[in-house]
Amino acid sequence: MKIATIHQPHFLPWLGYFNKLLNSDIFIVLDDVQFRRRYYQNRTDIISSNGIKIKQTVPLIYNKRSSLIKDIFIFEQNEWAKRFLKTITYSYKKSPFYNDFFYVIEEAILNNKNSSLLSLNMRLLQSILRYLDYDIEIVYSSNIKTSNEPTEKLIDLCKATNSNGYIFGEGNGLNYHNLNLFMKNGIIIIKQKFLANHPQYNQRISNFVPGISIIDILFNVDPEISKELILSAWNLNNKI
Repeated sequence: MKIATIHQPHFLPWLGYFNKLLNSDIFIVLDDVQFRRRYYQNRTDIISSNGIKIKQTVPLIYNKRSSLIKDIFIFEQNEWAKRFLKTITYSYKKSPFYNDFFYVIEEAILNNKNSSLLSLNMRLLQSILRYLDYDIEIVYSSNIKTSNEPTEKLIDLCKATNSNGYIFGEGNGLNYHNLNLFMKNGIIIIKQKFLANHPQYNQRISNFVPGISIIDILFNVDPEISKELILSAWNLNNKI
């Protein structure tokens, strides 16, 4: 079975996002749908040096509400990059794996030459997957001809990539898609179950905060162990 994850590109996503990727053979990047404002496409949460959950936002050039994800660009990218990397340094410089992991983030951000949010998010994601030593096929929905109807679009993407299994996350997707249509097209629906088993690790604070960007675990935990922890919550191979 070839397992697909289809998702909008997020900015330094949380562990549940990467859990889907680590359980997939192919990641279909949904870049030709409407950009969602005030959401995780350009936002993430980290833990500050004071142990406080803080939100980090990539500033964007103003666009029409109908703008597609692939057409979104960063406002004053160089200035934002300097500020963000400084915040990351202040927040994580005392973390045990700061010296190992910081360059991964820094290089991906500074090498994003065209100011595209899509490019930034994908450079970061691919750099993190390499750091985790995980190889996954990546394609972009904008390069595939599909229906505009939401369920049919996902089915078209699966069929175009020869994927016969599709992972649904724990959001609202299951409520507004026609699941029977997937089955009629020979695509098996797989329901992720991550939240109930969200892994805990040393955040250097007294009370563990879940739902934080993946960079939090990678600054605090060895990459091999981080990968094992992410998969321990829900793993198709072990039927967890």
